[in-house]
Amino acid sequence: MKTLLELDDAQKNNFDAIRFVAAAMVIFSHAYAISGHSSEEPLAAKTAFISFGAFAVEIFFVVSGYLIARSLMRRNNIVDFAEARILRIFPALIMCCAVCAFILGPIVTSLRPNDYIAQPQTWKYFIGNASLTNIQWFLPGVFEQNVYKGVVNGPLWTLPIELKMYGAMLVLGLGMIPLLHFWQYRARILATMIGAYLLYSFTNQSAEMASHHTASAHPLVAFFLIGALAYLCRRITFISSTLALAFWAALVMARGTPLSIPLYYAALTYSVLVISFDATFKVHSFAKYGDLSYGLYLYGFPVKQTIILVVGAMGAGTLFLIAFPTTLLLAWLSWKCVEAPALAHKGFITRLSRKFHTRRMRPILRSLLEKLGLPRIARWLLG
Repeated sequence: MKTLLELDDAQKNNFDAIRFVAAAMVIFSHAYAISGHSSEEPLAAKTAFISFGAFAVEIFFVVSGYLIARSLMRRNNIVDFAEARILRIFPALIMCCAVCAFILGPIVTSLRPNDYIAQPQTWKYFIGNASLTNIQWFLPGVFEQNVYKGVVNGPLWTLPIELKMYGAMLVLGLGMIPLLHFWQYRARILATMIGAYLLYSFTNQSAEMASHHTASAHPLVAFFLIGALAYLCRRITFISSTLALAFWAALVMARGTPLSIPLYYAALTYSVLVISFDATFKVHSFAKYGDLSYGLYLYGFPVKQTIILVVGAMGAGTLFLIAFPTTLLLAWLSWKCVEAPALAHKGFITRLSRKFHTRRMRPILRSLLEKLGLPRIARWLLG
């Protein structure tokens, strides 16, 4: 068996393929609710525990936690880290919110276009969702006759949780710990803090941790942190498909006992890592034509709602078969026209700041900050 440290490679992993499949699972699962057949969702009906949609979102958070911890540990500059996260989330999100509010909305609303634009809710939807400060579900007169009444883009509720986790990791990994002059130990300290939080969560918040089928933040935070912890402990985390199967077998045997919940978290997280790095699975170049998972996640729900509005009632399978290729096209356009161009500007703020730091000023500023006992801040500001 090899450790994550030996297997981890930014170019040779299956994270892109995993995220794509997870996004497709979200679209598939939501097709049941949007078509009015939520009780028939296959995984939820089979397990009475979790739907494909919730399962997929938990996979997203495992992957995100791992990759964010990797990004955090490989960066010494707080600006670079924040810039990369902002460019990944907001440009595509803002575009999606604008498309829903100002293109789709006026076309499908039951109101006159002028009345629709004049409604405060139209602007609340765009501003609140695009900024992730106040998630809004409804646009005036939009989808009000649908089976899943009124909701424009349900999956957006997870994005503020993910953004908060980015912020927490930034504050701890590039903020508080370095300020305490423990830079060289930040991985160990961060791992200890995450471990302590997870121990508290599983012992004192068992009901919340089991709420996979509801819009609860607790499971998603836990999966994110477990993914991050896996990276921080990559030297001692061994990858084995046999061990992954053993986790699932233990979960089946422990069903109905207090061990079932922590075993589920362990089994899912570990399986994601095995699929990502085990030699059995090799889909390393999956996203060579574009990372479409985020676009699929953003556009899947409004596409399905629009299809139901235009075509009428249909089965969940039929809805998925129509919606998926349509959403895939929008995701590709989002990647080509918005996401990839935005990500191409990574490092812009750092490059811009360097223009204002002449060769004479940089040493002076660094010396001043070091004399004030702030060498870590000098590193953040001056690279």
